[in-house]
Amino acid sequence: MDNISDDSSILQLLNSLSALDSTLQRAKTTIQTYELSNPDILLRIEKYEEILQKQREIANSIHNHLKIKNWREVHRGISLINGLSRLFRDDAQSLIYEAQGAKVIHISHQAI
Repeated sequence: MDNISDDSSILQLLNSLSALDSTLQRAKTTIQTYELSNPDILLRIEKYEEILQKQREIANSIHNHLKIKNWREVHRGISLINGLSRLFRDDAQSLIYEAQGAKVIHISHQAI
């Protein structure tokens, strides 16, 4: 990889993480405005924020390793980010299903 490509790839990764952070903040605000049946949802979002911070740290580490062409650590960092992303995605899907269930419960209670 050349430096321009390396820099743009890392910049793209960091931009993606920033977009994810914005989404998390909007989700957190939305959840705080609704009564949900599961009080642990905000705690889970805080864990997502911790995962996101760790991904940022790893992305910066990847950038440093790219500069010195330490491909083993670049590969390791990418694998870690991918693993954390899968963890994030799987748990977020579960959270969405739970929130949809809470919405259905909330609507049913209003109808009664």
